[in-house]
Amino acid sequence: MFKSLASYFRRVHIRSQSLREGRKGTLYTLTYDSAGLQLSWLTLENEKGQSSFNWDEVQSIIVYKRDLFVVDQICAVFALSNMEALEIHEEMTGWRPLIESLPVQLPGTRPFDDWWHEVAVPAFESNRRVIYQRSMPPAGLTPTCSEVATLAADVRIS
Repeated sequence: MFKSLASYFRRVHIRSQSLREGRKGTLYTLTYDSAGLQLSWLTLENEKGQSSFNWDEVQSIIVYKRDLFVVDQICAVFALSNMEALEIHEEMTGWRPLIESLPVQLPGTRPFDDWWHEVAVPAFESNRRVIYQRSMPPAGLTPTCSEVATLAADVRIS
């Protein structure tokens, strides 16, 4: 019992220190290059993690808007050939440069300026749009829009 109490107070201390340093939640950072995308995170408890994929694994990209009650948040889900998905959102560091570079990284991706208004308006509607679909996916490995939504719900990052 004393170990769990000590662990609890240690986590409270680390969280308090992170808050004093100005962190309000988990920090997410998106980085990319010609090979692929990497999402890294740092929690209030200073625990680090990452997830990455290569561009050739991307089967489709669906963008949509999440209703956060007071504001909306634009999100993108990358459906991968292994039937996994990675969801990112506009509050993550590196979002805008990544989203604007997608037509270069994945030719055929709709440019940001082409789809943003369709997703952003009207407010408080999800307004899902497929902005990339691999033309020749491996048989049976490209999830439908509803399957991607289910995958995104399973891997949602808030």
